[in-house]
Amino acid sequence: MANYQLVLTTCAQKEDAHIIAKTLLEKKLAACVNVLPQIESFYMWQGKMTQDTEIKLFIKTQAAKTHVLINTLKQIHPYDVPEIQVINITDGNDEYFSWIDEVLA
Repeated sequence: MANYQLVLTTCAQKEDAHIIAKTLLEKKLAACVNVLPQIESFYMWQGKMTQDTEIKLFIKTQAAKTHVLINTLKQIHPYDVPEIQVINITDGNDEYFSWIDEVLA
């Protein structure tokens, strides 16, 4: 299993994205959260095709913290069914990974 993971989610409002990012950082569940404004999302919801402008969050963390991060995200997320996807990081800059370890210690 990978030691580091990238967790993806979306939300509708920038304020919600900032609350999520700050909460995860304060709880030492994430080392960094990138907030990408104004992505367009097309999806099916309650039997209808929906199109929305959303905010995308890229959350960098240690794999050992992902379970708690997901549970925290579910508690604070404003959506009924938030997108939460986890991507294993299999390679990258060792100095960056050391920084993640330092921040999340």
